[in-house]
Amino acid sequence: MKLRKRPFPGTVSDAVTERETKNRKLARKAAAEGFVLLKNENHFLPLQKGIKIGLYGAGAIRTIKGGTGSGDVNERDCVNIYQGMVNAGYEVTSREWLEDYDALYVQAREGWKNEIFRSLPEYDNNFFRAYSAAQFQMPCGSAIDVEAAKADGADIAVFVLARIAGENADRHTAEGDYLITAEEKALLAQVCEAYQNVVLVINTGGLVDLGFAEEFSNIPSILQFMQAGQEGGSAFADVISGDVTPSGKMTDTWAMKYEDYPNASFFSHNSGDVYKEEYKEGIYVGYRYFDTFDVPVRYCFGYGLSYTTFEVNGGEISVNGMGTAKPMVSVNMTVKNTGDTYSGKEVAQIYVSCPQGRLPKEYRRLAGFGKTGILAPGESQAMEISFALYQLASYSEEMAAWVVEKGTYGIWAGNSLESAELIGSLHLDEDAVMVQCEHICERKQDMEELLPDAGKMQEKEAAWHALAEKLPAVEIKASEIVTETIQYSGLSDELPGKAGEITESLSLDQLVAFATGDINAGQSELGAAAETVSVAAMDPWNVASTSNN
Repeated sequence: MKLRKRPFPGTVSDAVTERETKNRKLARKAAAEGFVLLKNENHFLPLQKGIKIGLYGAGAIRTIKGGTGSGDVNERDCVNIYQGMVNAGYEVTSREWLEDYDALYVQAREGWKNEIFRSLPEYDNNFFRAYSAAQFQMPCGSAIDVEAAKADGADIAVFVLARIAGENADRHTAEGDYLITAEEKALLAQVCEAYQNVVLVINTGGLVDLGFAEEFSNIPSILQFMQAGQEGGSAFADVISGDVTPSGKMTDTWAMKYEDYPNASFFSHNSGDVYKEEYKEGIYVGYRYFDTFDVPVRYCFGYGLSYTTFEVNGGEISVNGMGTAKPMVSVNMTVKNTGDTYSGKEVAQIYVSCPQGRLPKEYRRLAGFGKTGILAPGESQAMEISFALYQLASYSEEMAAWVVEKGTYGIWAGNSLESAELIGSLHLDEDAVMVQCEHICERKQDMEELLPDAGKMQEKEAAWHALAEKLPAVEIKASEIVTETIQYSGLSDELPGKAGEITESLSLDQLVAFATGDINAGQSELGAAAETVSVAAMDPWNVASTSNN
């Protein structure tokens, strides 16, 4: 069956639009503010512009700008770390190594593509399945001439560890993914031998094991680059030169080793069944687990260094909107740049300890945060961070409701979870239901979930309660909390059957249009997505195979 011809969205013009120019500036700013400075011994960074620098590692010239599959975007061009540094005025002494690596990368990429096409018959000629099964691993690169590198005039090197990550593939606890390969480690050892100081850059879509970094004494700085978009290389140069002071914070907890994560033994491939995932860790995910179970970490949630230092102080706590559908908690804070050289931004963070009552709860949960403007040395900024009281509720499976239990709620303030200090508390006189739901899904199976030791949790709670007695407290009455009831009247057991009747009545052209969101004469129900993504929300390989039958 032949499909109708449809015009592709977008443009074929090479002209750079004003929108593109503005978006590039925004992308560069966002990337720079998102980098997390993990380590900076003796204020090693920033680096003076114009100096000679050795640049190595897969991500130096083949910088990972984003995810694969649906996480990918076709940009006009992408600035890698090498280009960003050269454009900023740094003299890169390792151009020969970078050019050699680029050739190796192209060769490896061609081999990977050929393997996908070779394996198509094994996957019934389904390209997406063959593509997903053949994960591309970036080559390490050739060994360096240590003596030549020592004589290149540079005392500083940057090593960029890179990993490709994206759609349809879970991470592996293997070399080349979560772990550094033997080849990468050997190359890093050569770089550390050839240069006096080495800056380690982590250009990955997720966390990797950093235990190897402890084996090298001349890595004074580590920067988390992540996937920084098309202007990532420019943003990198902005940060290492000091044009921008880093202000990004960890949105994950970086464990000391993979086995420290609560689901390490049964996540994905480790359970032996990638099609079934049991969330046995329950509510103790990420920082909630490490903080509750007192597991030491490499870098805590909310962590991130700056070129300057800050003092974060919590002030008055208030509750507003009681008796309305959305009561709010507000915390006044003051952030001061206590350094004497660099201006910068800081992220003030609020955490809350909920009562360890009938419902299980983590030790602390993030409730609110806010980033300051650029503060000059000695400058302060007053902030008010507000969050909904609902964020302190816990779900009761028995009641099918979100409940705030009576008791004391500790308010913590700081610039990371680890640095947060208790500044006051809220006290609720009785249990209150904030949102009443109902059970509409049948329980399929019981599952044993992770729970902390009750005695230890009581000890932790008693310790901060003792501190709270000397700090301000705000009283909350349960009688002033309005219960919201969720109505499920829109659901019907007959809906799946009705949906089937609708799709069976559509032509192939209409089904394709429906799958791509183009169901209203060119006006996509997916909003702006279908203006730039010609196959939004569908599997193009299945459509292609259908059209060829």
